[in-house]
Amino acid sequence: MRSSLVVLALLAPSVAAAQASLPEQVAPPAATYKPVTELDFREQAVTATGVGPSIVLGQERTPAPHGSFIVLRANFNPEMDGTIGEIR
Repeated sequence: MRSSLVVLALLAPSVAAAQASLPEQVAPPAATYKPVTELDFREQAVTATGVGPSIVLGQERTPAPHGSFIVLRANFNPEMDGTIGEIR
């Protein structure tokens, strides 16, 4: 038993020295990226289909059941007569 303690006492400093001499873990280098990424698909066969909504656009509208609330003027002669004097 005494011999095992002596062997253990002799090995303990060597284990500590071996652990101290291990190189420190070096962090992996940071990733570097190009400022512009260019993708070239000339050599690739890219095929796709367009998927869109299945609706039909209606171009016709039904007339309103009531008359228009806005009455458009058809005669602007009084205003035009007043501005003709300013232009001359």
